[in-house]
Amino acid sequence: MKHRALEESPRLFLRAKFTRAVMKGGMHCKRSGNLRCKFHMKTAEDNIKKEYLKSMVEEVEDVKSNPERYAGIYRELAEILGDNQVNKIWKHFSGMNVTFPQRLFSQEYTRDFIKGHWNDMSASEIARAVGLSERRVRQIASDIKKEESS
Repeated sequence: MKHRALEESPRLFLRAKFTRAVMKGGMHCKRSGNLRCKFHMKTAEDNIKKEYLKSMVEEVEDVKSNPERYAGIYRELAEILGDNQVNKIWKHFSGMNVTFPQRLFSQEYTRDFIKGHWNDMSASEIARAVGLSERRVRQIASDIKKEESS
């Protein structure tokens, strides 16, 4: 028994077949017109292999670190981080102006750190750990105490 859509139009039948295949997770090759064409389509396994090989190449590049081949700030970053990390930074941020603020940690993290370590560490040790002055650490600690008492 032939499918009714095939009798009406072969093209319509193929479109319906393709739609069902896509809905079931099938793939359609644009070049050959076949479902799951092994010559023109990349499978998830191929992508995993490609990513694995890419990571292996990046590891080899990291071993052959040569900061002298980079210009300007990239040379300094290569000396600190290595070639692999510099390439990632360059791919992600090239052409952009990036500034690094003095404050590394968020205010919420700083408050939580001071609250959690106030009894264990001195104000100067906390100040060094979070990059603030001792005076500012004491101010934040007094603010925390005021909030807790009210």
